Amino acid sequence: RLALMRGIPVCTLESFIGGSDFQICASWTQPAINWDTVLVKEKWEQAGPHFATPEAKDNVAKIMGIFDDVDDIYSHQFIKSGNSENIRQSLQLDSRKPVVLVMPSLGHEKHNRISHYGFKDHVEWFNETVSYLSQRTDCNVIIRSHPFPYDAIKDPLDHGASKELPEVLIGKLFSELPDHFRFIGAKEEYNTYDILKIGDFLVTHHSTTGLEASVLGKAAVICSSINYADKGFTFDPKTKEQYFSTIDMLIENPEKAKLSERQVELALCYMDFFYFKWPFPFPWNIMRAFFKKDYSFERVISLEILLHSFTETFDFLVNPVPTDIQMRKKEISIYINSAKKYLDDGNIDLANRLIGNCAMINFDEIRATQPKLFDFIKPDIS
Repeated sequence: RLALMRGIPVCTLESFIGGSDFQICASWTQPAINWDTVLVKEKWEQAGPHFATPEAKDNVAKIMGIFDDVDDIYSHQFIKSGNSENIRQSLQLDSRKPVVLVMPSLGHEKHNRISHYGFKDHVEWFNETVSYLSQRTDCNVIIRSHPFPYDAIKDPLDHGASKELPEVLIGKLFSELPDHFRFIGAKEEYNTYDILKIGDFLVTHHSTTGLEASVLGKAAVICSSINYADKGFTFDPKTKEQYFSTIDMLIENPEKAKLSERQVELALCYMDFFYFKWPFPFPWNIMRAFFKKDYSFERVISLEILLHSFTETFDFLVNPVPTDIQMRKKEISIYINSAKKYLDDGNIDLANRLIGNCAMINFDEIRATQPKLFDFIKPDIS
């Protein structure tokens, strides 16, 4: 912000939880991943029309598998999914009434990096939503407190000390929970996907469960500019009145909480886009330990990586204007000619270091995505 105030161009980058360990978010003139829908809107629209290809379906299955994995640090799950019917019975829900899920996220996580609609912040949203639903005895209400990240049991970052936790907030609202309420705490051993499956629809301020529920065909009511909002598959009220009217409508007409096939397809396409297509490929995952073990610095500066999409990311980090094909050809020529010279001089080891692992160069991908570049390097492939 200070750089922008001074008129200094600035690029930001941030690690990204997605379908690959090797990707980041990056942006010029604004925070790389403020989670606001504005950042991805333009690229999402450019990528249309959106249809669920087999690749997209596979990618969504992969990312939801990661989020459902007990052993992955990003999943926040205690147990694997597949127990939804037992949960429904154990919670003693009234089968005659629809099930409304209230899915708060960690308040600090994105709450200062997105716009709020109808409510001043995540806490006000939670308090007023829960208070309102306490009067709607014609539904079941399940509140799922967000499990703590990285280690939900040990809580190494001490999220449990937050005064914004649903456990704290709901304790201030009620001495006893209303009869139609069920509260699931952050450390209780429930799988979030099982909870999503027994709900008719959910309300959230900015939790990713809104996107996940949409992929499962469930309506999500969102009241912020979180990235997946306003993409054609969520309810997106912009005022408090619209928000509560939407909740009333879905409680009274639960059949309207079932998304159409096209809406589910859009949700699936968006999840594929956001976690697999939008991020920038990057050789190091800075979220995990020993992040340089897969791509050594020596490997990253070789021809192998110069021909990889990683290079486009490095270029973007220093200049938002894409490198033109002529400059890329010049860079490659320098590498190839230098390697040939080293070979002529008998310095095979240095030539090999400069070229890198040719077996890892995906020439088919280069041919498909950069045909002009492929035609340029084709004579030297052998």
